[in-house]
Amino acid sequence: MKKLPFTFCLIMLVSLFVFSENAIAGKKVVVFSASSKARASQEVGYTEIYSGINEGFAPTIGDITLEYQWLEIGALADATAKEAAGKLAIAQIKAVNPDLVIIIGDDNLRYVGQNIKDIPVVFAWLFSPIESYKGLPQKNITGIIQKFYTMDAWALAREILGAKTVSMVSSENDFMIKAKETILANVDPIEAGIGIRFKEMYLVKTFEEWKQAINTTTEDFIYLGDTSRILKDGKEMSRTEIVSWTMANAKKPVVASAEYDVADGALFSIVTSNKTSGNNAAKIAMEILIDGTSPENIPYMTNAKGRLAINSITAQKLNIEIPYRVLSLAEKIYE
Repeated sequence: MKKLPFTFCLIMLVSLFVFSENAIAGKKVVVFSASSKARASQEVGYTEIYSGINEGFAPTIGDITLEYQWLEIGALADATAKEAAGKLAIAQIKAVNPDLVIIIGDDNLRYVGQNIKDIPVVFAWLFSPIESYKGLPQKNITGIIQKFYTMDAWALAREILGAKTVSMVSSENDFMIKAKETILANVDPIEAGIGIRFKEMYLVKTFEEWKQAINTTTEDFIYLGDTSRILKDGKEMSRTEIVSWTMANAKKPVVASAEYDVADGALFSIVTSNKTSGNNAAKIAMEILIDGTSPENIPYMTNAKGRLAINSITAQKLNIEIPYRVLSLAEKIYE
């Protein structure tokens, strides 16, 4: 067989490289969050997931442009208001003519992402189970399924604290209401599996209700759910204010469902890395934009690895000895 000239092969390789570069040049991605810009800039969860997205797209800087947009749909009172806000959000997104949309948050997927039919959508940072989204699967939608480590955290509390009972305290929202129903329906299997008896989930809206819940619970430890959107004198408190007060006043050890609450004093948490979620969302987006893969041919991805964070200062204050085996597994130790 006759060999092709070296120069010809080199030209072909360069042409392929240039073509692949031009194929993504000028692409635009909108990252849309169910939050105000001010809230997102202050919440570690958002800043972490944004960091993962930016890191994931870093190799394409100059070819793919990211535009961040926000609309606090989650804080609206009812479905009618959320639907109206969703329509405004879609108009806002389409005004910049994006090639792909990354949707962050449950309400964003329900009221924005699922109503976009002509642009690829990648979702991330969902808290409701994917089965709860009526209409999915949808041909233009794929994304990251959040994995929860509540039972793992409770099992670890059994090991470290010798705990046998738990109560949860959380701000009230749709996800936590459903979570309470699910846990209450599985109290016996949970106890049989990990040796922890779930007693109660206090869902509150105001700081007065939060204080009462913390002071009421007598279980072996308190598990914090969502510490956002707690109102005091009509104004929203920060997560740091809520957790700091809780750590100063709780009569039982406090374990968290979010790492930022561990940074503010909770004993430990086991969570999915938000940065990893953002990074994986970017990878899926590039598979669509660069490789031309249709979203319907990209299975939902699950972030399977839990991230253990421990506050060693709190452990010392409570005279709690954390075994070396557990410390060695921690990805973050606050000290």
